[in-house]
Amino acid sequence: MEVRYARPEELNVIAKIIRDQIYPEISLEEMEEWIKGIGWPSNPYVQWFVLEKEGEIIGAMRWEVYDRYGEKLVLMSSWIAVREGYQKQGYGRYLWQKSKEIVDDYWKSRGCKVKLIFTETEEENLRACTFYRRALGNNLIEVRMQNTWHLGNNIVWFFKEI
Repeated sequence: MEVRYARPEELNVIAKIIRDQIYPEISLEEMEEWIKGIGWPSNPYVQWFVLEKEGEIIGAMRWEVYDRYGEKLVLMSSWIAVREGYQKQGYGRYLWQKSKEIVDDYWKSRGCKVKLIFTETEEENLRACTFYRRALGNNLIEVRMQNTWHLGNNIVWFFKEI
């Protein structure tokens, strides 16, 4: 099992995983365009990762430098998705932790330090909320936004100072 940077030619595979697991209401073409629009392929400020098991990509995610002040960084974790059949087995957490280590090492080698990590998900997505609470650990700040997309739909922002 390996967590590594996504390769430019893997856009279609990554878009399919993210679309299937997070945004099934949009087409694969729309998902690919969206990914390109928010920073594809990887660059220092938007880093895409995959989890590969026995030669197959089973998960993907993105880390973005949301803000930078000198040597201090704010990172956003987003779009973590693991293929059906591999969920609830620790693969997502492994992908999140290993990719975070790679991002930390990358920025540390450039004299920078991560000061804050944040992410968001729908409050109704209990699996994602539980995942982020575990991944981010103690002293987590949660902010809820009511009725974000429609009545009864709430977004939770998770913040963790490092």
